[in-house]
Amino acid sequence: MQVMNGIELSGVDLNLLTVLAVLLEETSVTRAAARLGRTQSAVSHALDRLREAFGDPLFVRSGQRMMATPRAESLRAPVAEVTARLVDLWVRAPAFDPASATRRFVVTASDYLTTVLIPPLIPRLREAAPRAVLSVVGPKRRLPERMARGELDFGLAVYLEDSASIYTQRLFDDRFVCLVAEDHPKIRGKLDRKAFLAHPHALISPLGGATGYVDRELARKGESRHVAVVLPDFLMAPRAIQGTDLILTLPERIARLFVKDGLRMLEPPLDLPPLRAHLIWHERVSRDPACQWFRGLVEATVKEMR
Repeated sequence: MQVMNGIELSGVDLNLLTVLAVLLEETSVTRAAARLGRTQSAVSHALDRLREAFGDPLFVRSGQRMMATPRAESLRAPVAEVTARLVDLWVRAPAFDPASATRRFVVTASDYLTTVLIPPLIPRLREAAPRAVLSVVGPKRRLPERMARGELDFGLAVYLEDSASIYTQRLFDDRFVCLVAEDHPKIRGKLDRKAFLAHPHALISPLGGATGYVDRELARKGESRHVAVVLPDFLMAPRAIQGTDLILTLPERIARLFVKDGLRMLEPPLDLPPLRAHLIWHERVSRDPACQWFRGLVEATVKEMR
């Protein structure tokens, strides 16, 4: 424990300062006890300890009244300041003013969620917090550990890692559709299950996995597909299948951006649960006013998207 001017701070009872501050205002042990919710005996004992600590009687009787000594009067202003700061430290949450904040918010997301959510979020952020910085980075592994270290503030994710330290907020659902080339050599009309399983597929895998959402659903039914191409991002994949015989299954919010670029959007011939987008954060920042404000900003943005 730090030592200042020969006084070891570990031996200082900060509760005594609260008692002294109230005694200086009330000049009465009885009234001070009532205000503090303590017994008169406890306040009297605290006063004895204060007298010992400061080497001064602090209060003396004059008839029916308690009068502060010069030493006590000299403590009035600094004690009031210290106790006010203690209240700010222990009780009051630090304020966050978005209009003047220079806070940097670091968010990890795939290009799918970046494309869908970040463009409508930016104008809201610029209007409310013009000096704040939004830094969007690509998808990361081991999010709980990275968030615990303060490397990331938030994640936009569709797959959630099992961690007791992670909080989640569901943002929106997006259904799956299929894209094929307009001049696909075999698929002309409706995409049936036989054709879906027979033709080669492109898989979007931001983290490089060899299987994805569709493959897990097919495996539950004892089926599989041939993934001929694995691609790293959602925006490049639709362009990559133009003029090919590949089938690409992806969220509708992205697919609709490409339906006029030599591609057709078709219903997948199997039931696929919707893709659920979540905002995630670590318990470390759960009560941080800046992060609470940012979560509200994301929520308001998503409501406008629906």
